[in-house]
Amino acid sequence: MKHYLEYKDEKSDKFWEISMTEGAKSFSVRYGKIGSDGTINTKEFENSEKALKEAEKLLSEKLKKGYNESNGGNTPKVSTSNAAYLTEWNNIVKSSNMKVALIEHFKILTEGEDSQKLLEEVMDKATQVEIADECFVIHFGNEYTMTCTSPSTVKPKKSVPKSYAEILKLHSNISLDGPDIPLTFAGVDEKGDLYGSEFIHEAEEFLDVISAKGVEPENVFLALYNHQDELIFHPIKKSKAKEMAVCHLRHDDCEVSKPLSLEWNFAEIFLGMIASDVLDRDCFEDVPDKKIEKSKNAKKPTISALSSQEAMEKADWKEQVLLFLDLDRSYLEDWQGIRKSMVSICEKVLSLPVAITHKDWSELVRLIIDQTVKFSEYSEEIYGESVDPEEDEGGLIESYSDDEMYTTDLVMNLLSISETQKVSTWKDLVIHTFKIKDDAMGYMSNCSEEVKAFMSKEHVKSHPEYAKILKIAKKAYPFDVSS
Repeated sequence: MKHYLEYKDEKSDKFWEISMTEGAKSFSVRYGKIGSDGTINTKEFENSEKALKEAEKLLSEKLKKGYNESNGGNTPKVSTSNAAYLTEWNNIVKSSNMKVALIEHFKILTEGEDSQKLLEEVMDKATQVEIADECFVIHFGNEYTMTCTSPSTVKPKKSVPKSYAEILKLHSNISLDGPDIPLTFAGVDEKGDLYGSEFIHEAEEFLDVISAKGVEPENVFLALYNHQDELIFHPIKKSKAKEMAVCHLRHDDCEVSKPLSLEWNFAEIFLGMIASDVLDRDCFEDVPDKKIEKSKNAKKPTISALSSQEAMEKADWKEQVLLFLDLDRSYLEDWQGIRKSMVSICEKVLSLPVAITHKDWSELVRLIIDQTVKFSEYSEEIYGESVDPEEDEGGLIESYSDDEMYTTDLVMNLLSISETQKVSTWKDLVIHTFKIKDDAMGYMSNCSEEVKAFMSKEHVKSHPEYAKILKIAKKAYPFDVSS
């Protein structure tokens, strides 16, 4: 039994193929976009009768959904000339310690100790490994089977997350089959691009959010097929690995969830999804919070509490300021909240004479300088690639400026206070501020008024190293600062 079907309309161009050898207790399904290798899943049954019945049922369902039989056949491009991966597969099959061999093979799914332990738990459940139909197949002792194809022969685009691309070097497709519709790593298309989401055009609330940042639905890409749903890459939010965050997109109501984890990269999230099925528990509840641990009773201090001399004399004043700033937040999720906190601290606390003489003042000011968001990083998160401000044609510069994704103005206003020049690091802070601005924004004139006011101050002009400061300022603001 072998049937190849195709489905084409304005939004779709995909195929579905089912193969079953006569008398076999299993069948294979391959599906994907026409022109791609597709994803292969294998299902096993108690006997051939049940296998055939289920195969015929699936075929009937596809025909009812509008798929049509085709004689073309989208033959997968499986390279058997690369003996290296076949040798590794055979070595695992023949290994005297299957678990250790599997852990070594899939170590790219781990980054830290937590995901390493999770991989060990998953491979503890493996009962058999085999090579079948040119695929590497792992059987788990609870109805789950993981089918992996050969390494990808297509070079992924730079926009593909790094850990996703690393998986492609190992297997072009990976599918976990079980009691439900499979969990699938779909790979990339023939051009090396990620596949687009099928449901994203129906996710109206999510589209409103990303469109406000200049992101089109076509820039939302598929991370995994999760049973009947999708896991998508968030085009704006990033994980701590600086990869696009992964969110759940439900097929029934097209609601997009919060990121599954901002602590893990994509490979670890894929492992977490595999583990959640194989181990039958929500493995994302196990992801530890890597943020600075705070006391359960710790409350965010008020500005008035931080601005008193009594507070500044306490040993934990700096920690209390950091608690107020809460800089662990993702700037893309809550930049306005972060900036509002920094404005309050700069204007109502760090500008006070008693704060300027504090031993931690310089460190806190530098921390605020460093919160300036680089336009290159900002554009990469919105567009999927880094863009120079001078080459931006999508209006992102206006968004960057309107959202005030910088802190130069806050720090310039602080360093304009004459008393701050008495701080031994004043000159270094000034130079660092201009360098951060130049690195983040290039020739953009954001905060030019604050800079002009700063450079006109008498205590700045009279500084022994004014010439050096002026030179660096002119590099950062060539059109706004004059000699």
